[in-house]
Amino acid sequence: MTPACRTAAADLLRMKVFGCEECSDIVDFRRPPHGGPFYKFPPIIGAQGRAPLLFIGINPRRTDTNRDLHEWLMRSTENFERLAAKNRDEKDETYIAPAGPEPHYHCHAIVVEGVFGNGTLFESKAAVTELFLCASKSAPMTYDRLKSEKSPCADRYLSKVMELVQPEVIISVGGTVKGHLSQFFTKPINVPVVFMKHPAGLYRMSQSEKVLELQPTINAIKEVCKSSSEAVARRS
Repeated sequence: MTPACRTAAADLLRMKVFGCEECSDIVDFRRPPHGGPFYKFPPIIGAQGRAPLLFIGINPRRTDTNRDLHEWLMRSTENFERLAAKNRDEKDETYIAPAGPEPHYHCHAIVVEGVFGNGTLFESKAAVTELFLCASKSAPMTYDRLKSEKSPCADRYLSKVMELVQPEVIISVGGTVKGHLSQFFTKPINVPVVFMKHPAGLYRMSQSEKVLELQPTINAIKEVCKSSSEAVARRS
């Protein structure tokens, strides 16, 4: 896929997701007061094309600390694109960064820097998607249900995300995601999956403590990337 085709495909996927209302049976998914589609995140935040790392979480959360972001995000497709492709929020701040405005994503950025070096921008090496792209105050389905039923959102969009990003490594954000992927998505997930501790368990830790807790994930990703590079070298 050429860069121009990849950009067009990413734009088309983003527009489909913006207007998607397929999961209307999940009561935790809500619409903005002015109407329109459910609150949600773009299908890809960060690299809109090929990138070594793809993080997969459960779903975005609407909280008191990010309510303004969600209102801004669903106000226009332009805002939706800005978060997706530029990693910039409603205040024009870098959203996913080691000290960014959303603590949940500090861990994602720490892992990227741990693998590729301090100062590496998240969007230069990684992307993030979710099993459910619509936002809620809590998990949209019980963890038990995620263990027994395939996410309709991931069923609809995850293969498209994989096609665009073509990652070398998938990072499952928490054990529930890893279990769900291994049970329902072994076909589209054709690369190694590395486990990352869920950021909720590291929330009150210092930056240095988070780095220590995430080091096994960083080491595992490095090992996969090294093996991938060696395989390419042998074929050339």
